[in-house]
Amino acid sequence: MADISEATMALVTAAATEQYAEYKANATAEHKAAAMAKLERYNNDEAYKAEHMGRFATTFTEADSNGDGKLVLAEYQVFEQKMRDFKIADGDWVEAEMPYERNYNVANSVSEGDGITMADMGKVMKPWMAKFLELKAADEAQ
Repeated sequence: MADISEATMALVTAAATEQYAEYKANATAEHKAAAMAKLERYNNDEAYKAEHMGRFATTFTEADSNGDGKLVLAEYQVFEQKMRDFKIADGDWVEAEMPYERNYNVANSVSEGDGITMADMGKVMKPWMAKFLELKAADEAQ
């Protein structure tokens, strides 16, 4: 990925691999089917994608307590918990323990200084999901 460094890509790969291992071990068949259906819808339904991204942006802005456009770890934890709460309310699979620091450190590695922007998060989301799906496809091919 040209948008992120090799060091950030290594963090993305490690985090996505950890997350996939927990998903594989703990998500129900129903959670797995629903996740793939939502991903398909996100990729093909612009209104659904806009709704999701709107929720993401609103939650980010609400968590940014000082309004500087960046989330430091404490603000990121508020953001991640709210997003986790949305997933639980929607019946989605979530990790048993939220790895706030791991996830924050991945996105925080994108830019100089402390704090992550929405753009930083966007730069790691695509390769993270790609790695997750690569691991899933490799399992299914066995």
